[in-house]
Amino acid sequence: MMKYLSRASILPMLLMISALPGQGAESVADLSEQDFLADVPVVLTASRLRQNVADAPAAVTVIDRQMIRDSGAWSIPDLFRLVPGMYVGESADRGTFVPNSVVSYHGLTDGFSRRMQVLVDGRSIYTPLFGGAVWSTLPLALEDIERIEVIRGPNSATYGANSFLGIINIISRHATETQGAMVSLTDSKRGSDATFRWGGKAGALDYRVTGSQRRDQGITDFAAPDASHSTVPNRFDNKRLSNFTFRGDLQISDRDALEIQAGISQGDHQSGKNELPGSTTYSPEHVRKLDSYYGLLRWQRSFSADEQLSIKAYANRDEQNYDLASLVVPHFGVVPAPFDSPMRLLGERYDLEAQHTLAPTSTTRLVWGAGVRIDRFTSRFFFNSDQAQSFRQSNLFANLEWRPSARWVFNGGLMLEKNSYTGSHASPRLAANYHVVPGHTLRVSASRATHTPVMLEAKADSRWTFPLSPINCLILKSCTYRAYGHRDDLQSEQITSREVGYVMELPGGSLDIKYSLDHLTHLLETEARGFSGSMINPFTGQILPGVQYNNLGSADIRALEAQWQQKFTEATRLHVAWSMTKVTGNGASRDSASIYSDSAPLHSRSMLLAHDFGSRWTGSLAYYQMGRMAVQGDGDVQNPYERVDARLAYRFRDGAYQGEVAFIVQNLFDKPYQEVYYENLIGRRSYVNLRLEF
Repeated sequence: MMKYLSRASILPMLLMISALPGQGAESVADLSEQDFLADVPVVLTASRLRQNVADAPAAVTVIDRQMIRDSGAWSIPDLFRLVPGMYVGESADRGTFVPNSVVSYHGLTDGFSRRMQVLVDGRSIYTPLFGGAVWSTLPLALEDIERIEVIRGPNSATYGANSFLGIINIISRHATETQGAMVSLTDSKRGSDATFRWGGKAGALDYRVTGSQRRDQGITDFAAPDASHSTVPNRFDNKRLSNFTFRGDLQISDRDALEIQAGISQGDHQSGKNELPGSTTYSPEHVRKLDSYYGLLRWQRSFSADEQLSIKAYANRDEQNYDLASLVVPHFGVVPAPFDSPMRLLGERYDLEAQHTLAPTSTTRLVWGAGVRIDRFTSRFFFNSDQAQSFRQSNLFANLEWRPSARWVFNGGLMLEKNSYTGSHASPRLAANYHVVPGHTLRVSASRATHTPVMLEAKADSRWTFPLSPINCLILKSCTYRAYGHRDDLQSEQITSREVGYVMELPGGSLDIKYSLDHLTHLLETEARGFSGSMINPFTGQILPGVQYNNLGSADIRALEAQWQQKFTEATRLHVAWSMTKVTGNGASRDSASIYSDSAPLHSRSMLLAHDFGSRWTGSLAYYQMGRMAVQGDGDVQNPYERVDARLAYRFRDGAYQGEVAFIVQNLFDKPYQEVYYENLIGRRSYVNLRLEF
């Protein structure tokens, strides 16, 4: 195992890249157009080796640029509605952390999706505090995405802890593919978006700069309450965002290439909630200022077609500033500290990784490497201190592909990790792919993965200190209420996964069927606990309980999925996804079994059909169906719903200009449905988009 980098040694590296951003361990620079357009595409994320989907050790969904455009998506999370077994929900937080979208796979769905790895060009963007990605502040325009690879299943053997239930890897376009200018303007009742991109060349450097501004009205006045929603208030969840990103691809020599990326996102987000009948809130309506920055460098040397060495370094910085001074705790009539002054959350991540790819023999390919990471988070509210909490981890990984014959492909992977919370872990995976006949592949795999506790779970210490008064400090025996605490003996969550898959290549498409059985142990659940020194209930004499996390739960996830991607002609495209997921589990609380079982819909399906009507017009229809479920934590039961989206676009060309006007309608038939919360009632939304390239 690698030793941790000292603060003194890592800071110079970070200063060097603070103004730059980059790509992850996977590079798309050396992939051909045929790789992307093949009926069974080539993927990079499953094992860090370039592989045909039929040879990969895991089930993969690829969302390419054409699918992104056909879907008419308003945001990146919208795209994952097309992935089998995946759930997406809007405005998933009522104000404790940040208004966010839920993107989860195979249940255990909570507001932060802390059990799934999210990468942008290989750069991990999940937050150190609660583990999920803050999608609304991601500085990445839809127009700059080349494709998205979604690994549907545990993959800690390749990308370590947090790759627990799946991986999303968003791969941006190479700078050479975005030369010239592009303007995209979107307007709707929901909000507006303006994006400008310029790509150019300076000697051996290809570069791209992208800027965008978005005004998002959130979930407001989009659905009239029906009989079961007679008192649904509007959400306080508007957003105003500004993003700027840079990418440069420098060909230093015939062997050496350097990727440079940097990005910044700034915005104001409304948060908190209106009072529901009979409810009490500790999060009044307020505005949060969010700032996100990143920088990345990736150097790659190619020794031959089969051997490359790369080194990647990146830094992320995310900050929130807000004021909850209007909060008044019921029965006390006062504002306790730390709510009585402006609040600040600051998260930082510094990561360094080296990777070596080679072909040791004519029948094997190997990728191996090592990495180190330091996470820091500062929050007086969550940690009762102005000092940053730190998390350190190091890893050593390897993935080997062996082809003993034309019919067999074996993949073996192992990740060894050491972290400052739970010690050392090994995450192995073994998969065998058998090509029964040409175009028909059977895949069997087994793996073990971990989820390391995030800072909120492992180090929370939230204390509310009330002003000195007889009732607060004499009758209640203390001026302090400890809302969050932590244990020092938490373990990493564990998952053992077994999977059988079948991939059939079709003329112009492919069919992918998968059955998986996952057994999860040491699941982290919240439990009530009276902390020493906290307030006393004057009627019972007991300590007023707070919350801490403990390894109390276990669950089994059984899932059957099918994915069909078909190109009937050059003009007609179809993507169909279907999933049946059943979660059973047990924990400490009486209702934990139902919490687990409700965390995934039993049935879900989606379909995207697109057709080009000649060279000018193109149209698409998308269908989404989601079964009954509930988001863990404070989410409400979500009833089954169906939704149909439509898109119609006209393409034009005038000399050096080419463009497109698109009309998009989401929830075409205006059938209101819920997502995450009772008050998140979504009706029909219409958009118009103008795109120009010159």
